[in-house]
Parts: sequence; C-alpha cells; structure tokens
Amino acid sequence: MHKNDVALIRSYAPFLPRVICFSVAALRRLLASARRTSRPCNFPAVVCGLVTFSAVGSADMFLLGSSSAYGSRVSTPTNKSSWLLADSAVLNSLINETKIAALVEVIPEVDSTQKVLLERSANDLNRGVTLITHHQSAGIGRLDRTWQSEPGDSILMSFVFRSDSAVLPLFVGQAVAKAISKYLPNIKLKWPNDLVVEVGGQMRKLGGIVMQRHPQDFEIVVAGIGINMKFTASRPTDEAIALNELISELPDVNQLIFEIITQLTQDQTQADAEVVETYKKLCLTIGKNVIVQMLNSSDVVGHATNVNQAGALIIQTNDGEVEVLTGDVKHLLTN
Repeated sequence: MHKNDVALIRSYAPFLPRVICFSVAALRRLLASARRTSRPCNFPAVVCGLVTFSAVGSADMFLLGSSSAYGSRVSTPTNKSSWLLADSAVLNSLINETKIAALVEVIPEVDSTQKVLLERSANDLNRGVTLITHHQSAGIGRLDRTWQSEPGDSILMSFVFRSDSAVLPLFVGQAVAKAISKYLPNIKLKWPNDLVVEVGGQMRKLGGIVMQRHPQDFEIVVAGIGINMKFTASRPTDEAIALNELISELPDVNQLIFEIITQLTQDQTQADAEVVETYKKLCLTIGKNVIVQMLNSSDVVGHATNVNQAGALIIQTNDGEVEVLTGDVKHLLTN
C-alpha cells in the first residue's frame, strides 16, 4: 500500500463507523464524489455528504456516522464576525463528548430546514439528525404561515424523531422550554407548543414549533424550531419578542442549541401521561378564555379547562365541552 494511501485512511479513520471497512479505492471514490457536491445532500444511514459554507467562509464539511454512533469531520467557518451563528464543529464535538445520538448539519441559508429534511429519503433520516440554518427564505409556520427573521437573528433548526406518540408536540414544546428556562425561568407554553412569556400582563411570543410527518414514513416526524434571539430590523409582529429583550446577556448560541438537542434526545423516555402532566405545568393556555382558529371548520370560542391524555385542548363553550386536537389558539384579554 502506498504511503499516501496510508495517510488517507489514517486521516479519516477516527470518523468512520467501526463496523464499516472502506477500501482505499472506495474511500477515494467517496471523497471525489463528495467534493463534486456543492449543495446539501441526503444523509445516508452510514455516510453523510459534504456541504460547502460559501456564504460564511471557505470551509468544507465531511460527516460520517451510523445509527448507533455519530462522528464528524468538520472545518469551521473562517468568518467569526457574529458569535450568534451556530457552529457545526462545536455542536458535534459537544454531542460526541456526551454520547448523544444526534448529528448536526449547519447550512448558512436555505429556503426551509423542514422542507430540506422532508424531501430526503425516509431511509436516510436517523432519529436525532438536526439541520440548522442562519437564515430561511421560506420558513414554515403553523397553518401554512411563514417564519420571518433576519440572517443570524434566530435559532432556526429542524430535528428528526421516529415516534408515533400523540403527545409528541407537547413533549417537544416542554423539552425546548426546559432548555430555555436555564436562561429565562418564566418561559411558558401556549397550546400546543408556542414558546411564550407574559410581559406587562400580555402574552409575547419568543418562538414557535411546527411538527410535520414524513410523506414516505409517518413514524418519522420533523420538528421545526424557531427562537427569536434578537431583532436586527423591525419586529415581525406586535406580539413577537426576542430573548435579548428579556435577559441582560444572550447565551452562547451553540450551548443553547446543544441544551435543546440534549432535552429532545434524553427526555424521550417519558411515558405519555408523564409528558402531559409536565406539560400542563408550563401551559399558559389552561384557565384562559380562548378562540381557536380551526383549519377546516368554524372557530371555537370558550374557556380552556384542561389538556387531556391525548394532548387535546379541552374547551368549555356555550354549547358544551369541545376537544381540540389541532388549531391556532389566541388568548382573549377578558378572563
């Protein structure tokens, strides 16, 4: 074997799954194929592709991993002008150190992290795959709304689950809220999983979560998470608020994202009943007069009394009790 081949294998050996053996020729073909890639590509079950960070600096990312263990070879962006930008090298290092079953990919700009993951083959999406971007041109919100923010202003990420739990939206909400509560203890949830705080008696929205099932495999659920860190330009809506308006100093964005991923991966051992009970302690909607905008029916107006074991919001209306499984809730000022 040529000494250059030995050097090639040694340079990548720490990042190759132990159960997989690459011939030198195969490894060379793999690397040659990856270098020809200039856009985010699918995550195969064992080997992931290359991403070029052309928007933030000259850097290439080569990721390899398996369903049981993930490794990464990542060169970081050279432009450090904004410490609010997520860094895949830092995040994957933290993940590897703590042995969390997750893998992070960072793309400077994309239309939608949700769209990118949902368009990948279901066979390529391991639980814990996380896609993060600094800017979305067509971010997806609930009820076909869009998520708008300036580049670098928000945490924008999508996280892959493999779950058929009916209360998964509640679990994701409470997990993200738990991570944020380290910096903002009064963080709450508006049903089902908007991240909110009360300021001066009014509810303000810090972030949102959208859940979408994969079209090829309904057990795969992609959770899109958006958190306002700061507003460089104008406030997108009157109810929106950013984290830097609520605390004196913003946390390191990589540490906050890592804590979110940690909660999303470690807390999945909870039983559904435990998820609901934990969620109810954070839910600001219970006890409020509300109007729920339904997707395919009339709005529901009444008093939110509970969240049941299926994750549905229970509303007492003039015509009786209504169970709402999906919809957009607005809290009414009169309670």
